[in-house]
Amino acid sequence: MLGCGGVAHLYLPVFKYLEEAQLVALVDIDKEKAKYLAERYGIEKVYSEVEEVASDPEIDAVIVGTPPNLHAEHVEVCAFSGKHILCEKPMASTVRDCQRIIDACRKNKVKLQMAHMKRFMRGNQMVKSILDSGCMGKIFMAECHWDCAVPQLIGTYRETEVTGGGNLQDHGPHAFDLIRWWTGNDILEVSASIRIVHPQRPTEDTAVVILEHENGMVSNCHMTRVSYGREHWQDLYRIYGTDATLVVRNDHHFPTTSLQSPQIILYKHRGCIQRYDLGHPWNQDDTVIQNNPFLNQLKAFCE
Repeated sequence: MLGCGGVAHLYLPVFKYLEEAQLVALVDIDKEKAKYLAERYGIEKVYSEVEEVASDPEIDAVIVGTPPNLHAEHVEVCAFSGKHILCEKPMASTVRDCQRIIDACRKNKVKLQMAHMKRFMRGNQMVKSILDSGCMGKIFMAECHWDCAVPQLIGTYRETEVTGGGNLQDHGPHAFDLIRWWTGNDILEVSASIRIVHPQRPTEDTAVVILEHENGMVSNCHMTRVSYGREHWQDLYRIYGTDATLVVRNDHHFPTTSLQSPQIILYKHRGCIQRYDLGHPWNQDDTVIQNNPFLNQLKAFCE
């Protein structure tokens, strides 16, 4: 695990359920932080330099969880040593660095997987199956409202200019990837308007994005970190087809802290409404194995 910040706390607890791989090392420039997590989760090795990971023959793959402006550099070092890469989103801060990551993995013939964990949420997989069934006709439009009031991020690296942006670069990849994955229509053009509303933020906390997709589809995304009430921790999607409209409401962005089923409602002509729901096992371990998107993302990476 490269990087022991917030994202590490989402990965480390699920390794005890992962049969396909073992976590053998933590890496962070703050070695004391890495040592603390290593002791907590029983991890053998602690490093402070990415080069130490690259030279360790016991390591087959690396989770890149460092700030996005460092991803290209870290991927190049690890890929050169033959390590497979699971890279956290956003891929990088610039298009050039994204291409560096792709080229490094391709040149060294290692696997590259972007960590779009939202694909591994059961509710989102159900949405994918609904759209794939063809029951909605041709999908011509989608929209997303993503509200995430996180004042605790003010002053952290995730809201600094050097990383490449604020809420759009941090949360945007989730929404953009879901819409293109659900519909199968890749993105062709992007236009956006961004704002800084909170006076203490140096990067954008509000954005409206319009995406032109393949097959004539268009989508728009509204995102803000200045929000109150029920919506302050919610992502809402509407997907429009010629035969039906699908509404997907997640009242909590991270099912690692809430197992509440998303609201998935399919509206068809003549008032026909179909609601979808998810059940959970009684056993807590079984519930984690079935539902945790970071665990199931790791399983897919190990295949």
